[in-house]
Amino acid sequence: MVKESTWHGLVVLALLCLLIGITSSVPTQADPTTSMVEATPPQSNLAKVIPVATVVATVNVNLLINRAPQAAEANDKLRQKFTPREAALQKDKDAIQALQDQIAQLPEEDRIQKERDLRSRQRDLDRAEEDFRAELRLARTEALSQLQNEVIEAINDIRVAEHIDIVLKESDFIAASPQVDITNKVLDYLQQHFNAVHAPATSPITKPKEP
Repeated sequence: MVKESTWHGLVVLALLCLLIGITSSVPTQADPTTSMVEATPPQSNLAKVIPVATVVATVNVNLLINRAPQAAEANDKLRQKFTPREAALQKDKDAIQALQDQIAQLPEEDRIQKERDLRSRQRDLDRAEEDFRAELRLARTEALSQLQNEVIEAINDIRVAEHIDIVLKESDFIAASPQVDITNKVLDYLQQHFNAVHAPATSPITKPKEP
């Protein structure tokens, strides 16, 4: 039989082992400072960027192209160049019509030579009219391209002077406040530029002043 003292010692030893096992299984409390550092995610690089306001303006390019004094000048040059040729073509057309009326009244035997002449003159007129239309289209395209370049340059000059970041034309936005519309400013600048070009050489062309 096991002695009572021996049994008591075994029980105490078992309790000590159990206590040691429970203590070792409890996780150690983390340092509050360490936990906060580990739980904080790294900051994004975007957070370090300071947002800057973007200045946006609108402009009606179609209105500028139609109302700029440079447009009226370009149309005048086209009329001066092509109106005399158009009048000459109309004169040839009237002459051909008159010849047709004359042939219609001639006897059968007299019409052959006149009709040959009529066909020859009609071919010449057709070629002349085709050349006229082609040259007029080309001249209009070149004039429009030059006008568009002048308008774009004026818009950019105003943009720089007004410290504007982006300028949107009429087809690039749905609605905007009239306060951001620089169309009139650009039109005034185009007028000033036009006046300076046609003024005496002593009148310099000035850029728009910065506000």
